Amino acid sequence: STLFVYNMGGNPTGKAKVTIGGRRLTIRVPSVLIGNDDGYVDAAVIVGNQGRSPTDLAPQTGHLSLLPPVTH
Repeated sequence: STLFVYNMGGNPTGKAKVTIGGRRLTIRVPSVLIGNDDGYVDAAVIVGNQGRSPTDLAPQTGHLSLLPPVTH
């Protein structure tokens, strides 16, 4: 599965891969889709069918604050 990634202006920047396993949802967003930023990301997830009202949100309020991945 894939999902659309949007910038702060609401413009699509590309698609990211989604992996679903058990109760876990993993989204891998290439840094190029977030403007090769420093990797600190505030995000929210809107689930639903395109053109319809959302069926779910994550988190329920606010946003997720994600740290950049650790590189070795």
